Amino acid sequence: MASLYHGKGEFERALELFQHALRLNRLIKDRISEGINLGNLGRLYHDLGDPEQAQVHFAQAIQRCDSLNYLIGSGVFRGSLALIQAQQGGIDEALLLLNTGEPQVAVYAMEHGKFLCKKAKALHLARRPAAALEALAQAQSIAAELNTTPDSELTKMITETTQFLEVEP
Repeated sequence: MASLYHGKGEFERALELFQHALRLNRLIKDRISEGINLGNLGRLYHDLGDPEQAQVHFAQAIQRCDSLNYLIGSGVFRGSLALIQAQQGGIDEALLLLNTGEPQVAVYAMEHGKFLCKKAKALHLARRPAAALEALAQAQSIAAELNTTPDSELTKMITETTQFLEVEP
């Protein structure tokens, strides 16, 4: 339900539900769901314009997922944290997160494509335009292989990333 409210832009309700879910995850010791909900909170805080809280939650999500060897979660959240780091000028940290996270998502085509969009933005912010365009091209290739629809999350991310690369200095 929290993700549904988040998607509808009802951030306060989503925050309340994600926090409630996190408390329940901890109560029943569901560590994988705890890691996922920490990452979901990171994404929500990012969308709320609170990069500090987003970073805290993404870092906690990565730590939890790493401790469980839940690679897809670790990789996805590393990509999200890398983009925030790059936006705040932490280019070296962002590149390290990207290098660690990409192999973790590489076997999951859809997640790999979305990771590559985050990577393209981070590389653009790192003033590496050729590498950014290469990451975007890889994401586009994955979308073509998967035959994604215009309303798919990956297609939307590719469109947003394309616009970002054209608009940003």
